[in-house]
Amino acid sequence: DVGFLNEPKAAWAYAYKNEDLIGSYNLDEATYYLTKNSVTSRAIRIMRRIYSHYLLFTNSERVVDKYPELIFRTEFVKSIFPDAKFLFLYRNGNDTVVSIDKWSKRLGIVKDSENHDWWGVNDRKWHLLCEQLVSEDNELSEHYEEIKSFVDHRHRAAVEWIVTMKQGIKVAKEYPDDVYAIKYEDYVSNSKVREELLSFCGLQESQQYTDYCAAALAPAPKAPKAELPQCLVSSFLKAMHELGYDV
Repeated sequence: DVGFLNEPKAAWAYAYKNEDLIGSYNLDEATYYLTKNSVTSRAIRIMRRIYSHYLLFTNSERVVDKYPELIFRTEFVKSIFPDAKFLFLYRNGNDTVVSIDKWSKRLGIVKDSENHDWWGVNDRKWHLLCEQLVSEDNELSEHYEEIKSFVDHRHRAAVEWIVTMKQGIKVAKEYPDDVYAIKYEDYVSNSKVREELLSFCGLQESQQYTDYCAAALAPAPKAPKAELPQCLVSSFLKAMHELGYDV
């Protein structure tokens, strides 16, 4: 029933050049927040064409597009695909911080004198995150100068987690019919939660899906408590509490 696209950033960057936060495909100005007013006829035409061809090629009925930054672009996506559903799959902040730290240390590279890691080409994504999200956050903005100087992957990851969780909570409340918030830890350990998710997406449970989940899914070991700069602690714990984690 579904075809899976894992972060198809090339497609989105081709359709709308000002969305490339990482800088993988162009270094034009980029914007985290994209609204219905950002949509162009070109973006609509290209993305509908790409998705429809992909569905035809995979003999599928729905596309699952795993692109986390779309949480800041729900209006934009809904204007292109009016029947879109959004899954806000969130994870314990401590585990997320450790995961991003390991990712950047393992996969970060230097290419043609440019640094490429989780934070984009020469920290492009990090700078955009600070300029466009941190500066507008009602709690983090007062620590803007300190935060933008962070170089530790864990500290940066905590900042990204905070602003992303706030956005996810916000859009889940604003669009309850379109945005489904689901805790990662519940999804991997509770078949009832997975059934509810399928129902929200209008999908039928299949034995293949059930068997795969039983074989592949397991709770990840908990990461140790993140040691964070004092300016982040309050916002980090507040988001953890609102998402139902023990703090």
